Amino acid sequence: MNCTNRGLIATQYLVVLHVVTAILEELAANLVATTEIQWCDLMKSFPMVEQISSILFIILYLPLLTVSLVPGITFIIWAIDWSESFPLLLRVTIMAFTVSSTYFLHQAILPLLCGILFRVLPIRYPLGKYRLHSWNGIRWAACTTLHRVARQHFPMYSLPSWYVNLYYRLMGAKIEAGAHVATLLINDPQHVTIGRGAVIGGGAIINSHSVEGEYLIVAENIIGNKATIGLNSLLLAGACVGNSATVGARSVLLKHKSVPPEEKWVGTPAKKIG
Repeated sequence: MNCTNRGLIATQYLVVLHVVTAILEELAANLVATTEIQWCDLMKSFPMVEQISSILFIILYLPLLTVSLVPGITFIIWAIDWSESFPLLLRVTIMAFTVSSTYFLHQAILPLLCGILFRVLPIRYPLGKYRLHSWNGIRWAACTTLHRVARQHFPMYSLPSWYVNLYYRLMGAKIEAGAHVATLLINDPQHVTIGRGAVIGGGAIINSHSVEGEYLIVAENIIGNKATIGLNSLLLAGACVGNSATVGARSVLLKHKSVPPEEKWVGTPAKKIG
């Protein structure tokens, strides 16, 4: 093959490549435009999407209740048959015990089921800033709903304990050994880290999210080793507490504020004292 033929083939190849590239660029542009139109249409109907999501979670709530009650109801049925020939007072005592056990098992099982669902369902939402009416917004709402369901049925007498830590770990929190968590108001567990030996006081609120207009902002909260978060205090999105530091009772640590190690902050908003 002479140089002229080779040059002709190369030229033809470049022309074909140029045509294919132009076609692909046009297809990509059309796809983006179509996607933007579909997304705009979806956003217009987002209230309907929210309503449908709410209905789905109500439907999901019933199986959760059912599964959590199955062991206890099974125990009751067995106790009825087993105690049929017993004296009335003894039988009443046995039935009271089985009903109490059913309530206890329900409280212990349902929060763990919520944690397992969090692990199974694709509802984790990322750190960052995104529109409230978006798929990440739906994921955030789904996680919040699961946590609220668990709170409604949680055995409050178990605060603080290994069981509370287990629940939060199932919900995505990073909790190291020896941490004492005495609150059910860690509202975004998947974005919270609690260090070794830290203490989270009763009624303390840790919010890793902030709703600002049409946007949802999510930032990580990190509680250092042996840090203390006082009774009924509030940590907003991105607020962090260093090792052996203290946030006093009923204090408010604002967004993205950090308490350095071994310092004590109190007040609304929280400031260093001493």
